[in-house]
Amino acid sequence: MERSGDNYEITIDCVSEDGVSIKGKFPMGEANLRDNSPNLPDGDWNSILHEDKTLIFNETVDIFSYMNHYCYDDYSEYEIIVNNHTSDESFYLSVVAAANASSPVGTFTTHKDASNPTIGEFRPGHRDFAAFKDPWCYMTFDSDGYEAGGVPATEGTITIKDAGDGKYTIEFELKDDADPKHTIKALWTGKFNKENEYR
Repeated sequence: MERSGDNYEITIDCVSEDGVSIKGKFPMGEANLRDNSPNLPDGDWNSILHEDKTLIFNETVDIFSYMNHYCYDDYSEYEIIVNNHTSDESFYLSVVAAANASSPVGTFTTHKDASNPTIGEFRPGHRDFAAFKDPWCYMTFDSDGYEAGGVPATEGTITIKDAGDGKYTIEFELKDDADPKHTIKALWTGKFNKENEYR
């Protein structure tokens, strides 16, 4: 990467596993670089926690929540985000349910095979470059609303119950990827502002 004033240019010169040469230049122009510190991990992991964390949701706060339901032949997957927009009490969950499931109600536990979770389990949270994938049981955001770090869920239990009147109760106790691990707890009851189903 080269810099000239506030303008940046990236030069790529590498070889793929198959021996294919890849070269190129990407003139970014003026870049908006974000410094997420002091939200940095203590070590070689993603979790920004330095101690255990319990998420607290105040009913008087405007909370945005949505649920995506992805339907496949052998299973379905529910993606759930709860974000109160006024503090960092936010989480992102992804759980694997039965193919014919009509709701995310159930108890979901640690995956036995991270690459192939089965019904009643969840994949471990991780980062794919800048993207936050699978369960992040605690999320933080910068002043522009971009994800600024958080806590990937690697083990524990997620329980989702039908609370009646279109509401759900989500409760979890999960561990992060730090060494030593921290415990993250949450309890939230409410309606999803938006629900999507994909088949």
